[in-house]
Amino acid sequence: MLDIPTKKYNYNYLILNPIFCVFVLGFIIRLYACHYTFIINSDGALYIHQAKAIYYGQWENLISCGVTYLSNYPFFITGAYTVFHEWITAAKAVSFFFGFAALFPLYLLSKLFFDNKISMLITLMFALTPVLVSISSDALRESVYCFFLILGLYLFAKQMNKTKPLFLFMSNLSFLMATWARIEASLVIIVSCLYILATAQEKKLEKFIVFVTPIIIIIIFSIYGTILFKGISVNDLHRVDEITAKFSAPVVQYQNIRHRLQELENDYPDETMKNFFSKARNCVWLIALGTLVNKYLESFFYPLSLIVIIGFIGIQEKIRSDSRIFYFLLLTLSGLILLYIHILHVWISEYRFFSIVIFPCSVFAGFGLQKIISYLQYKWNLTDSAAISICCILILIFALPKDLRFKETDKAVFKEIGEFISKREGNEHEIIIATSRQTQRWISLYANLNCKGAPCPERFEKCWELWANDYENFIRQMKQEGVTYFLWDQKYWSREKFDIKYIEKYKNLKQLGKWYHQNTGTIILFELVSS
Repeated sequence: MLDIPTKKYNYNYLILNPIFCVFVLGFIIRLYACHYTFIINSDGALYIHQAKAIYYGQWENLISCGVTYLSNYPFFITGAYTVFHEWITAAKAVSFFFGFAALFPLYLLSKLFFDNKISMLITLMFALTPVLVSISSDALRESVYCFFLILGLYLFAKQMNKTKPLFLFMSNLSFLMATWARIEASLVIIVSCLYILATAQEKKLEKFIVFVTPIIIIIIFSIYGTILFKGISVNDLHRVDEITAKFSAPVVQYQNIRHRLQELENDYPDETMKNFFSKARNCVWLIALGTLVNKYLESFFYPLSLIVIIGFIGIQEKIRSDSRIFYFLLLTLSGLILLYIHILHVWISEYRFFSIVIFPCSVFAGFGLQKIISYLQYKWNLTDSAAISICCILILIFALPKDLRFKETDKAVFKEIGEFISKREGNEHEIIIATSRQTQRWISLYANLNCKGAPCPERFEKCWELWANDYENFIRQMKQEGVTYFLWDQKYWSREKFDIKYIEKYKNLKQLGKWYHQNTGTIILFELVSS
């Protein structure tokens, strides 16, 4: 009998390979974060509503509840729901999948510039970056955005030294998918086009045409989408109109703030406060800049951001030796400018918004790690392996405690209330609850999670702030609006509203439960009953 030689794969080598261990750690950390994320972000309620509208074919409800655009995230949730048959799990599974998958193109991108050891450290650093772990465990579109953004960056950088039309084509396709998830990714497309046209390259025109070809394809599909999803325009899918508005609106807002501060300066009797408002009016731009710097350091996490900052030292020499570095520097600076404009516009900036800067900075993180390793070797005469091991340990010590913290455990009370109502009513029809605006999304989402169809979790006309000044009118309005339950919370129930003691007096509402949350105070759930 012939002995056919079989090739044996060395599984021990795979298991002991440092990069394999990094990927496993990134997987476990994200899975842990998913398990201990007790309640999803309130924005997630709107994306799940869109996913349910897609699943049940209620196209008219896609952009009628809280958001005026349709990203690709709800489509992925709908696909995941066919596997998990539970909406929250489906939404978090999509975030987990794309959040973990983003580590692979990140590693491949790092390999274009660094050796295996530095690439492994970069991947470890990003695998444990708290904001990236957080968005991988929540019902947010950022994970989808991050995956396609870093995939596009890898494909674009891969073709820089050699003209690879397929990679160039696929890179823009990835950027477009990222843009569909979050509109600010369009900045990367613009910067990439400028880089192709402005830098010294062979076959510029050919590269540019290949790069923009997916845009033409997407436009065609968008037009088809407007036909398929009646009532939805191209802007609803790609939000093109927001790009120009993003640059004009901050200027108006900046002038409004200065004007308001001038009014306060003129009206305030205290001379000290007058001087303060006068100085503040001329420093609005500086306050926005300080906010940007602070948010950037916090989003990257202070110890890890230090590595990136070190990597910027001597960057001119790096650019001279490798022109690709200029591309990533351009992306980083343009991303910071965009975020600065955003802060001037709305004066709100979530950590997750900084992904547009975090991923291009991966290259500079690599340079920072190289400098740190060289310093450790010079200062303490360490071997290469010892210096890398110290870097790994330090990254783990700084990042792991923040990654392992439970996320917003206190807010699970809103999930508990919603599920309590759902169990009481069943899932046959939409349950309408009068709540405050601050709690409406969560309560409505969990109360109607298993209801067939796509009831909107954000219906401000059902919030009691609008009609709770008079008790009799309140009860009458509840009946007219089809409200079944009333959720009272202590903090947002202003003094102008009727005294809660009236409920006990008139017996129109039956108390079902009482809870407490630090942001709302005492919370009481009532059911509307016939008097």
